[in-house]
Amino acid sequence: MKIGDLIFDADLGSSGIVLEIMDECPELGNLPVRECYYRVMYDDGRVEEVRDIEVQPLAGGCS
Repeated sequence: MKIGDLIFDADLGSSGIVLEIMDECPELGNLPVRECYYRVMYDDGRVEEVRDIEVQPLAGGCS
């Protein structure tokens, strides 16, 4: 995924947009990670950090 892509979070039942691709896991600090982490703004205005396995891209995002 890229910045600007639209996503859907099935656990929350919310869609959102990718604001940032993060280089490190928020919980682990500087430790290397095997997953991608994103800062996402959901349709209700909340901003959260999520792992790539928690969300799926929606059609209509940036390609």
